Amino acid sequence: MKKILSAFALICVTFGANAQFTETLKELGIFNHLGVGVGVGTTGISIEAGTTITPWVQLRAGADIMPTIKIKTDLDLEEYGVTSYGGYNTPYLSSVGIQGKLTNTLGHFLFDAFPFTKHSSFHITVGGYFGGSSVISAYNTDSFEELKDVYMYNHRLGSYSDIPMSEGKIGAALGNYFIEPGPNGDLKASIKTWKFRPYVGFGFGRIVPNSRINCLFDMGVQFWGKPGIWNDINHEKITSEGADGDDGGVIKIISKVSVYPVINIKIVGKIF
Repeated sequence: MKKILSAFALICVTFGANAQFTETLKELGIFNHLGVGVGVGTTGISIEAGTTITPWVQLRAGADIMPTIKIKTDLDLEEYGVTSYGGYNTPYLSSVGIQGKLTNTLGHFLFDAFPFTKHSSFHITVGGYFGGSSVISAYNTDSFEELKDVYMYNHRLGSYSDIPMSEGKIGAALGNYFIEPGPNGDLKASIKTWKFRPYVGFGFGRIVPNSRINCLFDMGVQFWGKPGIWNDINHEKITSEGADGDDGGVIKIISKVSVYPVINIKIVGKIF
C-alpha cells in the first residue's frame, strides 16, 4: 500500500511539474503555435510545418520534392587517353545510349530570426538541407551485351586474356570523364555533393503568420561543397582526365558549382 501511495504521489508531482512547465512555455511564447505551408521554387515542391520558439524566432521543418527530370542522349566510346579506338582484336562499339536523371528531393530544418520587431515579416534564416548525395545520375539504356565484351577486354578476360594491358581500356566519354562499364554491361555514373547542405538566406513572412493565412518568401543558398563525378559500379571517384567527350559543357559547369540558389514562395496558414 505504501508503494502504491508513493507511486501515486510521484505521478501527481510529475503531472504538476509538466503542467507548470507547459504553462511557462505558453507564457514565454515557446512552442505555443503551429503553422503549415506549401509552395514551389528552385527546390521543387516544398511542404513544411513550423512553430514559434519565441516571438523573435521560429523553427520550421519539411520536405522539398523535386520532380524527376530525364534526358536521353548518346555517349561516344573511347580508348583511355585517345580520341578513337578499334585496333586489332578489340571490341568495337562507337556509342551507347544514355539516360540522365536529375533528382534532388531533400528534407530541411530552418531557423527564422526576426531582428527588427517581434511582429515583423523580414527574417534571416540559417539551417540545412539533407538527403541523398546524388544530384544527377546517368546510366545506359542499351548495348549491355556489347559492354560486357568491353568489360572483358578491359580486364583481359576470356578471349582477350592474351592482349597486353598497355593497349588501354575502353569506356564512355562523359565530357572530360572516362567511365568504364561493369561486368553486367552497365554504365552508371553520378554527380554527388554533400549529404548535408548548410543554408543561409533571408526573406519575408512567417511559417506561423500573424494572420490566419499569408505568404512566405525565401531567398538564399545551399552550400554543396565541390561536386564530384563517381562511377557507381565500383564506387570510385573519377578524375577529369583521359576523355574528350561532348556533353555541351553541362558536366563541366555542374562539377564546378559549390552553391545552389534557393528561391521559394509559399502559402502559409496558422493551425493554432
